Amino acid sequence: MPGYIISLNLTRPIEYYVGLFNRIKSLGYWMSYVPCTWVVTSNLTTKQIYDILINYLYPEDNILIMRLQGDWYGRLPSYAYDWLHSQIG
Repeated sequence: MPGYIISLNLTRPIEYYVGLFNRIKSLGYWMSYVPCTWVVTSNLTTKQIYDILINYLYPEDNILIMRLQGDWYGRLPSYAYDWLHSQIG
């Protein structure tokens, strides 16, 4: 199943976004280690994910959805890398 990074720039206090976070979690397997950044697996396209999530954002908020393909690298705890390798490859 394809993996996606969902990056958010939210303009209101975090408690305003409970519905958004629950909707992201419902897309498939997910991980959120970096604040306002999610990695999810889903059979949906980036546009389909956007069309679902935009309804939970305020006009001043920003969202970027990118499909994970090929090489990726960074510094995270080992359990985060284990999850990424098991879910994304």
